[in-house]
Amino acid sequence: MSRKGNKDIQSARRIGDAYLIATILPAAIGIGYGMGWVLDWFFSSTPWCTYIFTGLGVIAGFMEAIRTALRVGREEDRAVRPNGEGTGDGEQGTGPHPTGRDPEGRQ
Repeated sequence: MSRKGNKDIQSARRIGDAYLIATILPAAIGIGYGMGWVLDWFFSSTPWCTYIFTGLGVIAGFMEAIRTALRVGREEDRAVRPNGEGTGDGEQGTGPHPTGRDPEGRQ
């Protein structure tokens, strides 16, 4: 595949990931609210299940949004630094320090 085609695919994937991050939180809240509402109707426990499941939806939505954002960040790091330097996996690269200084503070 040509480089332009590969860049187009990567660009489309980044746009898709951005939309995913923007929609996952409201979707998770809505699903949690719906599940809570149904359980409240079934058990006649209004509004406790709605509150609990809406809260769980908020937590699940934030966790998934953060997980997706971290994955996108790691992929972006790999795209910018294809030789593996600074991939976010705790390994230090062999290149210069980003500030131009030695990591121990020497110049």
